[in-house]
Amino acid sequence: ITSNMDIWTWRKMVEDGKVEDARADGSIVMYDQSLSEVARWNFQSAWPVKVTGPSVKADSNEIGIEELTLAHEYIERVQ
Repeated sequence: ITSNMDIWTWRKMVEDGKVEDARADGSIVMYDQSLSEVARWNFQSAWPVKVTGPSVKADSNEIGIEELTLAHEYIERVQ
């Protein structure tokens, strides 16, 4: 979780009917514990179809995880 609202703003564009404007290219990158890149997927013309906020318990020290589901025109694993 971060204080950055970019993902939520991106999803709001779709909710407001601006799917064409929301389409974006990008990458999903997985890192190991030493922060070395171990996998990368590049995608094209993607837009968020679902964003789920964390379910955090007040008495827990678990990390909060947000989930993002993308629709896309193309995806490729490059590493």
